[in-house]
Amino acid sequence: MRNIDINSRRLSSTFDLYHSMNHVLQEFSNLPPIKDSMNRKNEVVRRKYGQSIF
Repeated sequence: MRNIDINSRRLSSTFDLYHSMNHVLQEFSNLPPIKDSMNRKNEVVRRKYGQSIF
């Protein structure tokens, strides 16, 4: 809860929201993890933007 209070006064983007929701789903869900995106050469495309608020 401390992190949420600190981060409530910071600017965030849709990328941050994506990583935050992904973090919540990984911690508190029984769903399988989100698969990495792949390009045409079957190489993993990293999600390099955004940061979880947790």
